[in-house]
Amino acid sequence: RSAGIGCGDYFDFLSLPGRRVGVVVGDVSGHGMPAAVRMIEARAHLRALCRSETDPGRLLTELNRFMLEDAAYGDHGAEQFVTMFLAVLEPDGRTAHYAGAGHDAYLIGNDGEERHLKSTGLPLGIDDQPIDTAGPIALAPGDILLLATDGIEESEDPAGTFFGRHRLLETVRTHRKLRPQRLVERICTAVEAFRSEAPQRDDVTLLVVRPRH
Repeated sequence: RSAGIGCGDYFDFLSLPGRRVGVVVGDVSGHGMPAAVRMIEARAHLRALCRSETDPGRLLTELNRFMLEDAAYGDHGAEQFVTMFLAVLEPDGRTAHYAGAGHDAYLIGNDGEERHLKSTGLPLGIDDQPIDTAGPIALAPGDILLLATDGIEESEDPAGTFFGRHRLLETVRTHRKLRPQRLVERICTAVEAFRSEAPQRDDVTLLVVRPRH
């Protein structure tokens, strides 16, 4: 959900070699059309890389190199960086590897236990540093892979209090038996109720993936 004209958030499902599936969420610094154009550029190059590569760390490392050397930055220069989290699910849907460029995610088990999947490198477009691959992580029936941009946790109420990680994860635990689409709707409803009359200050993107075996 965009906070204005144009959106610098991005999510996608990627087809990779060997019947693997990539799940990605990204967030460009800034707002409006410049951020939207930057994300379109990053999306196009990532999709091209996915034709021959399956390792999430190598994919983000190559995307970072492109953004440093070849991307058309326009008037905003290298100050406009991109955070991104990419998980690659194996064909059986039971394991995944992931990489984060200044971007985290969460794995919530069927029992409500939470695992913080931390970033494995710097945001894209800042420095020519490798982004590591982490995992494998096991995905059991009923588990939830939660990818979101910071517009969720940093949503503010009229007093300036953030919605925060605790409220996000508590909402997921409470409603974790819902289907992914319904869970996303419930989280968005909780964020909107918390925000009340305060304006939406940032783009919001939320992706829920539930393994099926």
